[in-house]
Amino acid sequence: MTGESRPDPARLCLTAGAGAGKTRRLVQAYLALLAEGFLPQQIVAITFTEKAADEMRGRVLAQAAELARQDGPQALQWQALLAHLEWAPISTIHSFCAALLREYGISLGLDPDFAVLDAEEFEILLQDVINEILRNALKNNSALLARLLAHYPLAGTFGLPFVLTQIYQALMVAGLSAEKARQATAQAHKDELARAPELVVKLESTLCALPDALQEKKVNRTAQYGKNIQAVINAAPEVFRHLAQEPFHGASLELLDGLLKGNWQKVNDIRQVARNNLDTLLALAALPASGALADDLLGLAGQVEAEVEAELSRRAALSFDHLLLKSRDILLNDTDALHDMRHRWRALLVDEFQDVNPVQGEIVRLLAGLDGPPVAAEVPRLFLVGDRKQSIYAFRGAQVRVFTQTMAEFGQGAGRVEALSANYRSAPGLVDFFNRLFSHIFSQNEHIGHDPGAYVEYSKDDEQSAGRKEPGAWEEPVQVLVTNGDSSSSLALWREQEAVSLAAYIRHLLEDEGILAGQVAILLRKLTSVQVFEQALGRAGVPFYTVKGRGFFACPEISDLLWALKAILDPADGAALAGLLRSPLVGLSDEALLALGWDQEGGRRGLARAQLH
Repeated sequence: MTGESRPDPARLCLTAGAGAGKTRRLVQAYLALLAEGFLPQQIVAITFTEKAADEMRGRVLAQAAELARQDGPQALQWQALLAHLEWAPISTIHSFCAALLREYGISLGLDPDFAVLDAEEFEILLQDVINEILRNALKNNSALLARLLAHYPLAGTFGLPFVLTQIYQALMVAGLSAEKARQATAQAHKDELARAPELVVKLESTLCALPDALQEKKVNRTAQYGKNIQAVINAAPEVFRHLAQEPFHGASLELLDGLLKGNWQKVNDIRQVARNNLDTLLALAALPASGALADDLLGLAGQVEAEVEAELSRRAALSFDHLLLKSRDILLNDTDALHDMRHRWRALLVDEFQDVNPVQGEIVRLLAGLDGPPVAAEVPRLFLVGDRKQSIYAFRGAQVRVFTQTMAEFGQGAGRVEALSANYRSAPGLVDFFNRLFSHIFSQNEHIGHDPGAYVEYSKDDEQSAGRKEPGAWEEPVQVLVTNGDSSSSLALWREQEAVSLAAYIRHLLEDEGILAGQVAILLRKLTSVQVFEQALGRAGVPFYTVKGRGFFACPEISDLLWALKAILDPADGAALAGLLRSPLVGLSDEALLALGWDQEGGRRGLARAQLH
């Protein structure tokens, strides 16, 4: 048997930017495994969407069919594989986990014939559970609920049901139980509070430099800041005696908070250092109250979690997130099942790995032997594909750190990292432009200390080269249109001027540059202002159509047809009849409509009655 690429090493992480041919490489890897002797049912390929899964299966089938048509003894072997490829496990991770649970879920007490609730069905179930828990808590005069209602309303956009929903969903995506989150939060608060005594010492040590500054005449004693400095010096012995005994002594912190303000001129560096330590102490002082609130919220979230599990069990159903969590639990706790899976699935190919959430990443790592209990079975081949720059699903819980950490592990010897650098989709000038743009954007990481894993450190692997050679392509593929106007103008006026400038530029492209209208696309951040651009294009005589626009039924040609249909369905509908008669389908003027609506004696009869005369 033959394939056009050699088998990849046991573990390969492929970083591939836009237009680099990652799907083609993924298909090549799949065919290479078949050529090596793997059976389709031994290869698990996971894609991000059902559409991508269908596309990959179609490509594999097409290329396998082509190999089956060639001359030679190996053609028969490819022909035998074709029927198996129709049923090969090429799917989304949710479909893969559903199949896994139907086979191995008995260890968790799952009904193999469980139903999978779509997002809307599960949302209804979740809200029903939350509302029932809150009703019972109100009926029983729950002290926990009383404490929470001091912070959150019982209904509304940011009411308690909304907060509980957000917490529950966040815990599901992170793969944490409410109780584990509760314990971890309490421990984190305890660790933070333990920093307080050290901060008090640092604050006192910093302010001890103020008397010397006064003696060295670095301070204007008559200015307000000089008076504040003197007040700090005078109060320091008593303040730090209290803080040494109680780091969050309210009166002492409040006094310092009022004094450590403004610009202290030549000794402002002392104030800034002291201010930073004081602000941290003030933030820590709020932790006990916020910790109690978090404990109450997570306690109530634990009740929601338990009730949801009970209701899903009663219905013999799972949500999309439960498919992932239950599969993860089997891989973690059932070593026999894990041994069987690793023996059964000999290769694991995962696309769009930059957009997996922690639970999805954990499932892949457990199957591939990167994490989890030691199992005697040989670990499967692992082929990961992704691009950190294209991680866009954080709002769904995706965390680019999963891909980044795996890349780092592979780079340190756990596997191999390879970059597909050629971009076959974009014009060469655009490739150069985006290389410069991305290197600038991804270097802006001043907040990296808050969440290092969420940042992409731009490297040579992220740069692309032009895979297309286009003689005659634009020398300046990126141009900026500057809209001039009065800075005091409203945002709506600026948007209108922007739309007019863009429409004029596109008309120039169509008339003078030989560009076709179908070769131009306008991308907007939001569709709220799409009508402004539609009107500007229309006035400029530029043909266009709006993809998934919100104003479809407001378009004149659509509204005219709607008026016609309404008038036909209900001839007595005067408004619909007026809309039809004044539309281009009939073309009556407003004066003619007015004349039709009144009889010869000057009485009003309406358009519907006018049809009878």
